[in-house]
Amino acid sequence: MGWQRGRIDSAMIDLGRELREARQGKGVSLAEAASATRIRERFLAAIEVNDWAALPTTVQARGFLRNYAVYLGLDADQVMARYSQITRAGTVSLPVPAATESPVPTTAEDGAVFRPRDIDIAGASQLPSWLSSDIIIGVALALVVAALGYGLLRLAFGDSNEPSATSTPETTRSTLVTATEAPLSGGASTSGSVTPTFDASIGNVQLGLEATEHVWVRVTVDGAPVLEGILAPNTPQTWQGTQYITLETANGAGLQAVVNGQPQGPLGERGQAVTVSWGPHGLLPATPTASP
Repeated sequence: MGWQRGRIDSAMIDLGRELREARQGKGVSLAEAASATRIRERFLAAIEVNDWAALPTTVQARGFLRNYAVYLGLDADQVMARYSQITRAGTVSLPVPAATESPVPTTAEDGAVFRPRDIDIAGASQLPSWLSSDIIIGVALALVVAALGYGLLRLAFGDSNEPSATSTPETTRSTLVTATEAPLSGGASTSGSVTPTFDASIGNVQLGLEATEHVWVRVTVDGAPVLEGILAPNTPQTWQGTQYITLETANGAGLQAVVNGQPQGPLGERGQAVTVSWGPHGLLPATPTASP
């Protein structure tokens, strides 16, 4: 098979015999040792008689020897040191060196219970040089902060689907409740004739408006729009007209109105669209048209 053969000195004979005596001292058969170490029985037998040329390769020979020594409870480093001294002396037949040999098929039976120290596994799995652990931690922290910030914004402004300050959804326009459809505070009904609730001598109408939450509103004074957008809490507004003031909102429960000094209370239910008008003499039955 192309291996160099020479005489086997006494040191190598002692090494194989020492391994065999250690196995026998454990009361273990060669077959049992092969099953435990997952090294083929014929390779273990070759090791115990110092037939190193019967092993597949020099790398496997060293791996088998170390694993067998560990299994038998011997000092593996000392066993490998003796093996290295003898192989350097060139007095025994050895397998073909790993650098020049052909690949030898292996099976699960040739595996080892113990990992050989000759195999370098330190760099088997490494992150790319640009992907450090600091970068990974930093990205994770940034995602956590972003999630917390989004949650705080949701808590601060709620999940309402109120119209924006620059547009009025068509759905809101189509579901507005007019003053003839919903009674307001004070027991005044908006159906039929309207009983004046204000001092007729005043001669004009004044509306004070304050939001209890972020709410969309539109205010028209004598036919001229004066406000359309989101009204924030704690920002009271006041308007005065000579003929009428009309208020439209997408959330009647979010506003408090005071007309000519008289509180009107909530204008509707939460999320209820409301349209209501007041004149100098009180609540009007419908949105009027400005006189020229």
